[in-house]
Amino acid sequence: MDKWRMTFDLHTHTCLVRNGKVITHAVSTMEEVVLSAREKGLKKIGISNHGPGHVTYGLPLESVADLKKERDRLQTLYGDIEILIGVEANIINRSGLLDVRPEELAQFDYILAGYHYGIFGEQPVGAAVLHGRNWIWETTGRRMRNPGLRSDNTQRMVEAIMKNRPLAVTHPGDKAPTDIEAVARACEETGTWMEINNFHKDLTVENLKLAAKFDVKFVIGSDAHKPERVGCFEEGLKRLLEAGVDPERVVNLERM
Repeated sequence: MDKWRMTFDLHTHTCLVRNGKVITHAVSTMEEVVLSAREKGLKKIGISNHGPGHVTYGLPLESVADLKKERDRLQTLYGDIEILIGVEANIINRSGLLDVRPEELAQFDYILAGYHYGIFGEQPVGAAVLHGRNWIWETTGRRMRNPGLRSDNTQRMVEAIMKNRPLAVTHPGDKAPTDIEAVARACEETGTWMEINNFHKDLTVENLKLAAKFDVKFVIGSDAHKPERVGCFEEGLKRLLEAGVDPERVVNLERM
């Protein structure tokens, strides 16, 4: 474990206030995230708040300009680290479209894509039913049989990867039964990284073993919502080693 260090962290969240209202669910300011990343020796840090479709803490697209303005201010102050503005876009639509539309993707330095509750997309009733079925699956200890649920989740994720080619898919398998081999195959074809989330338990050890059969790269994301969690990777690395996967396949780890 002590032979490796993280070089960059692209999965962090910040608190954003617009018109006096907090619209994201993290407690970190962008400057706090940057300072924490510098303290941990990271070469690059990315801010990736949730896409605009999330009903409680989605990032309004009109706020992206504010984020970039703050990024530019901080980049002038802290020239020893590269600061990027990304987004964790939401997967929900059967069509494969994210809640950041193709014509909007260029606003960001990079795109992450992941499944979350709180996003209803093009077919709100169908999405609500899917969330409910996934919630039951998750809260019953991932044991409840639910025919067709795995294939529905998988189809949406694969379509989103193929149509949008995000830089990485975040915590695949979290909150929803998913065919990880099918997702890994899509990631192999598109060059999309598969995230080992340090905060959530996905990719799990078993799913890492399945994904590693394919020619895919992995990335560890801290999913930090607090400054002290920025750059944390140890839980993700622990699962990776338990699965017997070579850490050299992780794009943001390097030997010390």
